[in-house]
Amino acid sequence: MLQILWNQLAYQGVLFVSNITEHKHIVLVNTLSLFIPVFTLFNLLTLISFGIPPIFLYGSIIYMFLLPISIVLNSNGKLLTARLYLFLLSLAYIFLISLLQGNQTRGHLFFLAEALVVYFVFPSYQRKLVHILVGILLILFSGFSFYHDHLVPLLILPPEKIKIAGLITDIAFAIILIGFSYYIHNTFQKTELYVQLEHEKSEKLLQNKFTLF
Repeated sequence: MLQILWNQLAYQGVLFVSNITEHKHIVLVNTLSLFIPVFTLFNLLTLISFGIPPIFLYGSIIYMFLLPISIVLNSNGKLLTARLYLFLLSLAYIFLISLLQGNQTRGHLFFLAEALVVYFVFPSYQRKLVHILVGILLILFSGFSFYHDHLVPLLILPPEKIKIAGLITDIAFAIILIGFSYYIHNTFQKTELYVQLEHEKSEKLLQNKFTLF
């Protein structure tokens, strides 16, 4: 039942595109809009046990509830808007946690994870836009990296909690990077297989027509 619901949500918006190869980009946006809130929730539950400040908690909850709006945008055929919405909302959230944590953790690493995502959620004909968005992320990452040691955290944590928060940030970054890479590989393989099957089906139909004549 959950799998059926997940698939229905993940494929919202594909009917607006005739090009089958673009379906994977739409599915990816929808899946990320479902997966990231679930992952953020588990991450929050872990951090709550260590006593995270309310502002961090509220910011994460708002991000979790706003992200699935990307699916609504896709379901209404606003495909580019959905991609840009996912990009801007995630950028704002990463910027917030990087400022809140300051030099206590390396939250700005997630700018790199988002840069990786950008390369896959946008189709090839929007490549110019992709380069602009990735450039923005790299500038932000470079800026936070350069001033990292001088960034005064807006949330002061005790030394023992800083160590735990840093560890959780590193683990979360690794999980997102590896998990996303695997998902991309799996999704693109399925799409290529589907396109190949459709191509073979079309060839068989053409052969049948020729044999009739």
